[in-house]
Amino acid sequence: MQDTLSVGSFINFGWETFKKRPWFLIGATIVYVVASWCISFVSSFVGGFLAVFLGSGIAGLSSFVVSTALGMLIAMGWLAFLIKVHDDPASAALSSLWHPQKFWSYLGTTILLFIIVAGGFILFIIPGFMALTAFFFAPYFVIDKGLSPIEALKASARITKGNRMRVLALIAAVALLSLLGVVALIVGLLVVIPFTAVANMHAYRRLSAAADANETRQPLSAGEIVLAIVGAVIPVVIVVVGILSAVLLASLSVAQEKGREALAGANLKSLQLSLEVYAIEHGDSYPATLSDMSADPQTAVMMSSIPLNEFSYAWLENGKAYQLCSDKPVSGGDQCVSSEDAPSTAP
Repeated sequence: MQDTLSVGSFINFGWETFKKRPWFLIGATIVYVVASWCISFVSSFVGGFLAVFLGSGIAGLSSFVVSTALGMLIAMGWLAFLIKVHDDPASAALSSLWHPQKFWSYLGTTILLFIIVAGGFILFIIPGFMALTAFFFAPYFVIDKGLSPIEALKASARITKGNRMRVLALIAAVALLSLLGVVALIVGLLVVIPFTAVANMHAYRRLSAAADANETRQPLSAGEIVLAIVGAVIPVVIVVVGILSAVLLASLSVAQEKGREALAGANLKSLQLSLEVYAIEHGDSYPATLSDMSADPQTAVMMSSIPLNEFSYAWLENGKAYQLCSDKPVSGGDQCVSSEDAPSTAP
């Protein structure tokens, strides 16, 4: 007797399967994760090596192609491995992680899936959820049945028809479990990743069987409804928070820039006033360098908090004139001042 079509049964199947060979599945997950991490190193090495002979443009393109190809091969092997684990945990082996068959179909399916889902999310988000839940199992059909991209998308849409809210609830449940795995000192992911992956595979198998047998659609439970709502709300919240954060960061950046400009202007005026004070004390002669003012007790105090490396100074007419410029933008004024527009130092 088949189990019910529910998120709970999918998750339970994944957990029970995991318990049959936990250490083997954890080891396979480590291999999968390490292989995924190695992609960036391999692609970077290829890009760096080719950059020496072919230039940065071709090297960058080659690095991207290598990264994409390796990523596809690893993802294909992972799905093939999960099929073996789902159908017969006892006979599953690490050799199943190598499954290069139907590479081009898998690549085409992944590209089409990305375009459709991304386009749906751009169109007010809701179409994105519809596309994600409808075509979620398309890659599974490529690996399991060897279908072409279009056939895989159609097959996924067929088996998820009438159960797309349930698929969304499953996606939300897996996301929440993964979050718990992260909270559990990251190590928990070594448990969560394999058993939720098997849960997804079981959902694919059960929905396929239900569609083939024309099973009556089973209503969502209260828990599945809550999970579906969570799955729909969380991405929206993430998008809103992301937009608000971007706006806030932009505002803070503008405020910081204005503050830096105001400080640069204040330092410029203070340094110019210090030059005039120095000239009065030294017979109307300006210092040859800004550092010369540090030896004068009066001006040293006035300029003690001013970063002199942010200014350029030109000594003109044998000390009778000067030009002082700030290397940073100045709020509400020119970046340069001279002895001609010197402020009055009279009491």
